[in-house]
Amino acid sequence: MRVWYRCSRCGYTVEASSWLWRCPRCGNPLDLVIDGLKLTLSERRGLWRFSSVIPAKPLISLGEASRH
Repeated sequence: MRVWYRCSRCGYTVEASSWLWRCPRCGNPLDLVIDGLKLTLSERRGLWRFSSVIPAKPLISLGEASRH
């Protein structure tokens, strides 16, 4: 799996091992691109619905998705 940052404005790319978050050419925020990412949605609610691509374990919630 290849991971890199890409600027959507000017096309600048750099490996994701760097700590950039803005494009050094134009100042636009960089997008994280993950080649080969497979996204599967779970039955969980809120942010944890995307747990297949979130590298945090265990899954902890503060009840932010609960409805009253």
